Amino acid sequence: MENNIELRSEKVRMLLGKIPSRFLRYGSMIIAISFVVMIVIVNIIEIPVYDKYPLIIDFIPKVKKFIAPTNSYVTFKKVSTCTFEGDTICAIVSQTNSDSVYFVIAPFTGYIEPYVKNNGKVEKNKPFLAIFPINPEKLLFKTRVPIAKIVDFQQNIDVIVELSDKNKTQLNGTVAYQEPQGSDLYLFLYINNYNKIKSWNSSNTQGKVLLLRSKQSLFKSIISK
Repeated sequence: MENNIELRSEKVRMLLGKIPSRFLRYGSMIIAISFVVMIVIVNIIEIPVYDKYPLIIDFIPKVKKFIAPTNSYVTFKKVSTCTFEGDTICAIVSQTNSDSVYFVIAPFTGYIEPYVKNNGKVEKNKPFLAIFPINPEKLLFKTRVPIAKIVDFQQNIDVIVELSDKNKTQLNGTVAYQEPQGSDLYLFLYINNYNKIKSWNSSNTQGKVLLLRSKQSLFKSIISK
């Protein structure tokens, strides 16, 4: 047995002796550099750490109908313009001599303001300029968090909402405001990319809220798991 081990060791030494020494030096150097780079990466790169809480939706958004007189036009206050055809946020459905009918997906619209036009008619097939103010009464999403788990709570803390629909839709946003209730804290969420949701039904009214707790290095994240 010992003779076999000695023979194998001798063969290994012979094979290593055939490898040029510079290859061994370069190989050792590459391995050392790779190890140092890996250590730097796992300690410098930070990844977000989220706590998961249940998603609470008070109601399913419904289509609301607004009628504007022909001597006015309607402005939906929004950051960017929205088109009518194929848009789930706002659309002109029809226009008659007496009024214009606007169908708007609620509760994403904040409010409607009429303005008198010079020609006294409602403009058809024009984009609306709009803004969605952070209105606590209009917010759709919220979550319930035990107050004991809130450490260094910040008003504009980042959140991710994961819906339980077939596409596993993810929405990004921030906490708009908080409301203590007993031993719990209700966080009301302002969602930035709500237009990713093309339709609402019972399947996507469930999900979870990922509340950003902190950012930590990749190394600490691996160790904590």
